[in-house]
Amino acid sequence: MSFSETIRIASLNVENYLILDRSINGKWRPNYPKPEKEKRALRSIIRQVNPDILLLQEMGDLPFLNELWMDINVTQGPQYKYADWMEGSYEEEERHLALFSKIPFTSTEHHRNLTFNYF
Repeated sequence: MSFSETIRIASLNVENYLILDRSINGKWRPNYPKPEKEKRALRSIIRQVNPDILLLQEMGDLPFLNELWMDINVTQGPQYKYADWMEGSYEEEERHLALFSKIPFTSTEHHRNLTFNYF
C-alpha cells in the first residue's frame, strides 16, 4: 500500500466479546459466552465496512481475539494478516483493546492509565 492510497479505519465496540453473566432471551445466564447471533452480526458488519485497520473495544482475552480473527479470515471476511492486543487498564479488567490490520506495522506501543482533561 502506498501513501497515496485511501486507508479505511474503523473503531468498533464488540460489546463484551468474552464470557460473563448475561441476560439471554429474558433468562439470566452466569458465565455465558457472547451469543452466536451477536457474533454473526459483528462479522457481517466487519465484512460490509471492510476496513484496512479495525480497532476493537471490549474484547476478551487472547483466545476470544483469536476466535474472532479466525472467524473473519475464514468466513469470506476481510483478510487481516496482522493483529495486536492490549490488556485493560487495571489488573482484574476482563475487557481489552485490540486491532486487526491488513497493513503491516513495525511496532506498537501500549499506553495505560492515561489521564485527560475534559472541558
